[in-house]
Amino acid sequence: MFFDSPANRKSSTVIEAISATGRTIALYIILAGKRRMQNWFNLGLESTTIFDMSESGFTNDRIGVSWLKHFIHETNSGPTAPKKLLLYDGYGSHDTKEFKQLAQENNIILYMFPPHLTHLMQPLDVGCFQTYKHFHKLAVHQAVRNMQLTYDYSCFLQDLPGIREKALTEKTIVSAWAKAGLFPLDPNMVLKKMKQYSDPEPDDELPPHCESFFQTPKTVRHTLKLGEALAKRIDHKLSSPTRKHMESYRKGCEQVLRVADIQQGDLIAIQTATKESIRRKATNRNYIVGKGPISAKAAIQAVAEKEARKRPKKKLVLEVSDDDDDDDDSADNEYESLHPELLGWDNGQSSMACVRDPFREQQDFIAFN
Repeated sequence: MFFDSPANRKSSTVIEAISATGRTIALYIILAGKRRMQNWFNLGLESTTIFDMSESGFTNDRIGVSWLKHFIHETNSGPTAPKKLLLYDGYGSHDTKEFKQLAQENNIILYMFPPHLTHLMQPLDVGCFQTYKHFHKLAVHQAVRNMQLTYDYSCFLQDLPGIREKALTEKTIVSAWAKAGLFPLDPNMVLKKMKQYSDPEPDDELPPHCESFFQTPKTVRHTLKLGEALAKRIDHKLSSPTRKHMESYRKGCEQVLRVADIQQGDLIAIQTATKESIRRKATNRNYIVGKGPISAKAAIQAVAEKEARKRPKKKLVLEVSDDDDDDDDSADNEYESLHPELLGWDNGQSSMACVRDPFREQQDFIAFN
């Protein structure tokens, strides 16, 4: 994540777990800080996704044990459940006494990869994380094109479900296990890679443009490429002065098209960024009280409860209005007809009255809605 500029960054950790059958479990996300902000949680995440906090944004011994509990819950492991094999790297938080004891109590067999070989043997490193990083990079570039000066946690978490859906397909996961030589078991897959470290051969040159290329251009790039291709076809038939004029014309068109394309993109990006900034500004300082890990479902419920407490309560509305004198006279007559015993009573209207009636004097009434 970067804040205000790409040089000002914060780290976060996403712990993934995949099986040889192509399945994944819900994410365990570790963010740097102490408070869980309200705009982190969106409906695109799985309800069992866990959010945790640490000072650095990386895992530690406590989080390592917490993740293993999450793994046990997601895989239905337990003392009476079938045994499961968990392959993991040698990070310190995965090699604590509490971690190993909890795994043993829940029929989980731990196997640590040999040091300095995870890039060849760990399926996530071999076939998944590169794709993961590719789609994350595309998301960041899209945010920059949309004039987002800040790509913070809320932006990342909003893009994360889509990144994960594209990167961790069943086909990709199964292929990663096969490339790592783990399932089906094939040690030669790793041994061959250890022997063959050389510069890759350059790709073959692209074939020449086919006739289908010469169609009505729909993009700036296609227009420029088409102009270059046409120039190569007719240049040898033109005289030297005409060729120079055509080249000047082509360069002028290219400059005008590129400027127009940039201006159009900037206009769309500014409009989109303005709308997004207004939307996010209202919630970027709201946070959820609490510490420790929390699931996405519980966090969304806490946000809903907090918003419900903010809703305004119904208020009693008082309306005061003045009536015409005629209306007051008719009201007085009606009142006296209903109560003849009060006929002739002053009701505070004269200066000699002992008791003044402020409502009669002001000619007001109160209506309750």
